[in-house]
Amino acid sequence: MAKFLGIGFLPEPLMRYPEHKDKHWELVLYTHGQGKTRIGKEWIAFQPGTIICMPPHIPQEEVSEEGYRNIHMGTDEFPFSKTGGVMVYQDTPQQEFLSLSTMILKEMRFGQKNSYYISQHLFDAIILLFDRWSTSQDIHPSVEKLRHLLFDNIGNSGFQLSQAIEKLGVSPDHLRKLFMKTIGKTPLNFLTDLRIKEACQLMQVRGLKIKEVAARVGFEDPYYFSRQFKKVTGKSPQTYQDSL
Repeated sequence: MAKFLGIGFLPEPLMRYPEHKDKHWELVLYTHGQGKTRIGKEWIAFQPGTIICMPPHIPQEEVSEEGYRNIHMGTDEFPFSKTGGVMVYQDTPQQEFLSLSTMILKEMRFGQKNSYYISQHLFDAIILLFDRWSTSQDIHPSVEKLRHLLFDNIGNSGFQLSQAIEKLGVSPDHLRKLFMKTIGKTPLNFLTDLRIKEACQLMQVRGLKIKEVAARVGFEDPYYFSRQFKKVTGKSPQTYQDSL
């Protein structure tokens, strides 16, 4: 999952925000007013409910004749932009994105125990929303089913990947090739990455031992977990935890 890096909001309407660059991906939900934002050379119109996902290191500015407000979040990656370009969405009629963003704002503003850990999980829900919105019709249904199955079994140590693939009604070899072509990773590597990212989040909780973290992300063998963790992050679990 993408890592939550922080959140902010505009308490008062702005007519213009001058040109600037961000070091990370920025997800911006416009909550009030209409206007347009320039990202690179492209101008994009916005209104309440518009969500614009802006790549890092690209000049951007915002203008509005009547004034606008937004909620903005930073993340280390945005996996739904295959070209690395700007992505634009519209919040649902139920305002799911706004509801989750507001909950994150409250958590981070009051800074209670485990607020970052809770915020990350709320942010994970936002990423799952993007996953739903970004699913295009040309993705094979079995690839989408398998991806959601992997998300659902991050903490399941009894999950058998090969058995799950066989039950999806497609040739296992063909499905693995489709998954690799669509997602860019093998199903096993995708699941391992999900589990290691979840482990990194769990390590934010003080008092959890490495063995407990391993068990919570689907690894019965803590030594195997340590090898996979170092393979993905470049650090041992203990070194990573000590650096927090």
